[in-house]
Amino acid sequence: MKKMISLLLAVVLTLSLTACGGKSDENQPPEQLPASAPETVPPPAVQQPGEAEPSAPAGSGKVLAAYFSATGSTRAVAETIAETLGADLFEIVPADPYTSDDLDWTDKNSRVTKEHDDPALQDVALTVPTPEDWTDYDTVFVGYPIWWHIAAWPTSSFVKANDFTGKTVIPFCTSSSSGLEDSGTLLAETAGSGEWLEGRRFQSHVDSGEAAEWAAGLNLPASGGSGSSGNVLIAYFTADENRTVDAVTSASVTTVDGAEKGLVRAIADMIQSETGGTLFSIRTAVPYSGDRDEVIDAAAEEQRQDARPELTSHIEDLDGYDTVFVGYPNWWADLPQALYSFFDEYDFSGKTIIPFNVHNGSRFSRTIQTIQELEPGANVIEDGFTVSEQNAA
Repeated sequence: MKKMISLLLAVVLTLSLTACGGKSDENQPPEQLPASAPETVPPPAVQQPGEAEPSAPAGSGKVLAAYFSATGSTRAVAETIAETLGADLFEIVPADPYTSDDLDWTDKNSRVTKEHDDPALQDVALTVPTPEDWTDYDTVFVGYPIWWHIAAWPTSSFVKANDFTGKTVIPFCTSSSSGLEDSGTLLAETAGSGEWLEGRRFQSHVDSGEAAEWAAGLNLPASGGSGSSGNVLIAYFTADENRTVDAVTSASVTTVDGAEKGLVRAIADMIQSETGGTLFSIRTAVPYSGDRDEVIDAAAEEQRQDARPELTSHIEDLDGYDTVFVGYPNWWADLPQALYSFFDEYDFSGKTIIPFNVHNGSRFSRTIQTIQELEPGANVIEDGFTVSEQNAA
């Protein structure tokens, strides 16, 4: 199926151009602090006096995902961020790498325990302190495992070694149970420069879909990193990401590489991996039921009312995209009404729209013609990609 999609995308893009629970993989020392250790309320990574917390990063150029990973968990998140955003990767590597014995925080004589007890030892030398072309990056993700409620100290060495002036910095961490807490704030204080935003903590065994959704939801401009296609947007609507949290529409989800996701999202991810485009999830203010029959009934009622569901997600910079993939399920031989709200909100004149959908036998029906009618100024590709629900995975 992926080969079919790759072939289709190659043809279509050519046409458009001419037209943390469980044991931590990171062996985080803080997970077994004494029961009497005080709990802290996680503050924001950076407090901006007198200013509202920014809703999205302000960077406008290349994106870098820098990370220190002891045993692989943080690396996996960094790689997902890079793949989602077309960012470059930079691994923070200690000159004296940590061994498994070094990371045994239960041993009072282990390296990591001695470093914890003596902060002077936490100034860890790095093989390469500064990434190549550092000045070219406007947005920098900084990833690390949590050690005793703060960022693993090689991360601090990286931050100390570089000037973040003019850069937007987004911390992220992995842990079994500890939160982000003030790790990002401390790194920002160490840096003394840059606009540090509130970051995100992931479980040590986080699935790639969660990390990808977070990165895409930041609405960063395409970075132009290696392998990316900076002017491609992949907008999609899937019931699974617009449902009540306590129920699952089993027929609308699938499992890909161990991660459960909506059928349309699964196809969107495949397109993203081929194009390096930016993912955008169309979200409704009122969620749908987790029951398939109730979703079908709600879709029919919305069509009878010609409803325009309120949307809560919005494209920050539509002008930055020339090609827009639009994905959706076929509901009653028509677009979901949320797609009507989506097309009402934006003018795609001068852009190429490439539809893709999942269906239960109806294929595209008249949805491509409908998109042409809703966006008469756009070049709507008529031979988009459609696949049955049974074959989406």
